[in-house]
Amino acid sequence: MTKLTEEDTELADEIVKLTQEKKKKAKTLKAIKKNFTAATTPEQRLETAEKIDSLQKDIVNTEQKILTTQSKSTTTRERIVTTQTTVTTYTTIYTTSVQEVKRAETQ
Repeated sequence: MTKLTEEDTELADEIVKLTQEKKKKAKTLKAIKKNFTAATTPEQRLETAEKIDSLQKDIVNTEQKILTTQSKSTTTRERIVTTQTTVTTYTTIYTTSVQEVKRAETQ
């Protein structure tokens, strides 16, 4: 279970990192869009438009990575809950068995 908890922590850290990366890219995109209006020649506009397109694709890819990582995190958390439930069930079975043995010994 410790391994699952560590995995969940790593996934949460990855989500934070990807979200920060996405914010940086969005900020850069905003700045590049401002440059687009300042571009005077068709070549400058084309170059800026290509940068905008590329960055928008990067942002979409980063968003996809975030969603994938969130999905993995959800699966890991479900596995943690399942493991906790299993441990609780086995603990209950063990405790009940021990009590039955003690009762049998005292009779």
